[in-house]
Amino acid sequence: MKKLRKIVLMAAIIGLLSALSGLTVWADEAAASGADGENAGVMKEGSHIYANGVPILIKQGADGKAYVYDQSGTEKLLEDEVGPGTAIYGGGKNVPVEGDTSIVIDNVQTGFVYGGGYSDGSGNADVSGNVTVLIKGKVDASTVYGGGRADAAKGDASANVKGTASAKILADPTGNHGSIYGGGYASTSGSFQASAVVGNAYAQTKGRTYSLRGGGTAHAGGDGSARADVKGKISIQLDAVDIREVYGGGYASGKNAGAGAGSVEVIGNGNEMMILCAGGDADKGNADIAGNIRIELKNFSNLYGYIYGGGNAVNGGSANAGSVKMLVKDSITPVEEQFKDYWVCAAIYGGGTVDAASKADVAGSVEMEFTGDKLAGSILGGGEAKGDGSADVGSSQIQMSECSGIFVDELDDTFYASAAAGGEAEGDVPCSKAELTVSNSQLDTAWGGYVKGGQPCPLEGTAVLQVTGDKTKIREAGQFDTIELKRPLSLENFVPKKEGVPAVLIAPDMKIGETAIACGSGEAQAGWFALREGSLGYEKVENQSLWKIKEKGTVAIPPISTEVKPGVPDIAIKDKDAQSFLSEEDKTDIAAGSLIQFVVRVDKVESPSGEVVKEVKNALTDSGKTLGSYLDINLIKIKDGTESNISELGKSMEMTISVPEELLPDSDIKREFSVVHVHEEQDGTLVTTELFDQDDNDKTVTVAVDRLSTFALAYTDHGQNHQVPAANSEKTGEAKDKDSAAPSSANATSVQETPATGDDFSLWQWVLLALASGVIIFLCVRPFRKKEQ
Repeated sequence: MKKLRKIVLMAAIIGLLSALSGLTVWADEAAASGADGENAGVMKEGSHIYANGVPILIKQGADGKAYVYDQSGTEKLLEDEVGPGTAIYGGGKNVPVEGDTSIVIDNVQTGFVYGGGYSDGSGNADVSGNVTVLIKGKVDASTVYGGGRADAAKGDASANVKGTASAKILADPTGNHGSIYGGGYASTSGSFQASAVVGNAYAQTKGRTYSLRGGGTAHAGGDGSARADVKGKISIQLDAVDIREVYGGGYASGKNAGAGAGSVEVIGNGNEMMILCAGGDADKGNADIAGNIRIELKNFSNLYGYIYGGGNAVNGGSANAGSVKMLVKDSITPVEEQFKDYWVCAAIYGGGTVDAASKADVAGSVEMEFTGDKLAGSILGGGEAKGDGSADVGSSQIQMSECSGIFVDELDDTFYASAAAGGEAEGDVPCSKAELTVSNSQLDTAWGGYVKGGQPCPLEGTAVLQVTGDKTKIREAGQFDTIELKRPLSLENFVPKKEGVPAVLIAPDMKIGETAIACGSGEAQAGWFALREGSLGYEKVENQSLWKIKEKGTVAIPPISTEVKPGVPDIAIKDKDAQSFLSEEDKTDIAAGSLIQFVVRVDKVESPSGEVVKEVKNALTDSGKTLGSYLDINLIKIKDGTESNISELGKSMEMTISVPEELLPDSDIKREFSVVHVHEEQDGTLVTTELFDQDDNDKTVTVAVDRLSTFALAYTDHGQNHQVPAANSEKTGEAKDKDSAAPSSANATSVQETPATGDDFSLWQWVLLALASGVIIFLCVRPFRKKEQ
C-alpha cells in the first residue's frame, strides 16, 4: 500500500506540472500573438480601461450614461459605465500594440487619459504607430497625455510611441480644462529604467485651460533613469485661450531624468496668457531643445505675465536650445494693479530663465519681432539668470514696427515698453552681437546692453541701434556701439557704452547741416557721437545739445579709450589719434561699414612670472629703489567685436600713470618714481628698460613708450631738500619715438631684499645628520652589550 500511495502521489505531481506547463505555453502564445499584431480587445481593470489599440469612442448612451463604443458609435464595446474618475489608455497594460491607437471622447467627463499604453515594468506597452486623443463637445478635459505611461515599479518599464502622439482638446470648457501634455509620462524611484518616449508630439487646446506642455514628463527619484523625450518636433496650437501656463518642451525632474526634444513650434491666436516658457523645463534633469524654437502669437488681448523664448532650469538642471524666433503681432501687454497702488506689467525675454548653477542657454540667434502691438513692460533680447546660472544667447535681434504704448485710465498716463538688447543677469553676459530696430514705434528706454540689479550694463559684444520712421520716439537710450539713422533722433538722455568712446552714427541719407541727434541731458558731451565716413558739429541751443552733419565722405576713427580694472591706477593717454594703428585693410573695412575701436586695457599683475621678477630685480640692483607694483598694459583693437592685441605700436605714445594712494609718501619725503618696462621680443627674449618720470607732478608718472606689456612701478625716497634731476636727455631725446630709455643694465638698481635667515637650509642635510649619528651610537653601544651578555 505504501508503494501504491507513492505511485499515486508521483502521478499527481506529474499531472500538476503538465497543467502548469500548458498554461505557460498558452500565455506565451497569447503574448506572441499580441506582438505579431493581433491586438487584444478593449478591457477594463478596476477603474482603468485599456483599448489595446482598438479605436474607441466614449459617449453617452440612451440612458444618459457614458460607455465605450467603436468609433462609428454603433457598437458598445464594454457594458460597464465610464465614470468621471475612469482612467483611459489607448494602448495595453504591459503588452505592446502594433499600429495606431485612437481615443475620441465626446461630451463626457473622465479621469486621466493616455494615448499610449501602461507599463509597470512587468512588460512593455509600446505602440508601433501613431496615438491620438481627441476631446470634443462642451466638457472639461482633466489631465491628458498624448503618449503612454511607464512606472518602473516592478522592473524596467517601457511605454514608448514610435510615431506621433497627439492630444487635441477641441471641447469648449464648462469650467477649466486641466493639464494637457503632448508627450508621455515616465517615472522611477529605484534602480529601474522608465521610458515614455514619442517620435513627435502635438498638443492643442481652446478656451480656459490651466496648463499645456508640448512634451512629456519624466521623474527620476532613485538610481534609475526616466525618459520622456520627443525625438522630433513638438507642435502646440492655442485657439482663443485663457490659459495660465504654457511650456513648449517637456519636464525633467531628477538628475537622471530627461525630457528633451528636437524642435518646438508654438502657434497662438488669442486671447489671454499669463506664462509662456517655449523651451524645456528642468529641475536637476535635462530638457534641452536641440534645434529651433518658433513662437507666433497673434491677437492676444492680454499677455499679462512672462514670456520666455527659451527654457527654464533650476537646481542644476539644463534647458538649453538651439535658436529662437518669436513673433508677437496685434497684441497687448497691459498695465494692471496687482495689489493696492502696486502696478505691474509683462516681461518678454528672448532667452530662457535659470537659477544658480543651472543652464538655459540659446546657442544660436534670438530673433524677436513685434508688429502693431500695444506694449508696456520690458522686452529683453537675452535670458534671465540668477546667481551663477547661465541664460546666455549667441546673438539677439529685436525688431519693433508700428508699436505704441498703453493708456491707463486710473493713472491718467500712457506707459511705453523698455527694450534691452541683452537679457537680465547678476554676472556678465557674453552676447556676440545685439541689434535693436525701432520703426514708427515708441519706447521709454532703449539699451544696447543687459540689465543687472535693475540698471543697464554694456554687453561684451557689439550693440547696434537702427532708427527709422517719422513716428519713432525714444525717451532715453545708450550703450550702443553703432546707431543707424534714417531720420533725426531726439532723446532726453544718452549713456555711452564706454567712457571716452563715442557711438558711431551711420546716416548715409542725411544731409550736411541736418541735425542727427538732439539730446536734452545737461551732462551731454561733444564726444558722445562720431559720424562714420564724415564728421559732426556740436552745439548747445537752450536746453538741447545738437550733433549736426558737418562733413561727409571722410573716414572717422574713434579716439583711443582706456579701460582700467578696479583697484588699478588710472592711466591717461596724451595722443588719442588711432590713425597710425590702422592697416590699409582696416581703412577699407571701415569704409565698407566695419566698426573698429582701440582700447588701452590696464590690469594689476598679482603674480608675475619668475623671469619677469628676475628682470626687474636686475634692473634695480644698484640704486636701492623699491618696487611698488606690477601693471599689465595692452593696446587692444576691437574690429566688429573681435579683439586683437597690438604690442608693437610703431610710434611713441605718451601715457601718465596716477600713483596709487598707498605709494604716496609722507609730507617730509620726496619720492622719485620710475617705471621698469619688461617686453618679450619675437624670439622669446626679455628686454628690460627703466623709464624715468617726465613730469613735475608728485602724484603722477609720465613716460613715453612704443611697446606695451608688463610694467613695474618703482621709487626712491629722498629728503625734503633733495633736487630731483630732470629726465635724462640722452635717454629721451634720441629715443623720442621709442621707450624713454634704451635697454640697459648699466643704471639698473636692485629691489631691497629680505635678509638671509637660514630658512632655506635643506631638509636632507638634517636627515643625513640623523643617520650618521645613529650609526655612530650603534657602533659604540654594541661592544658593551656583547660583553655584558
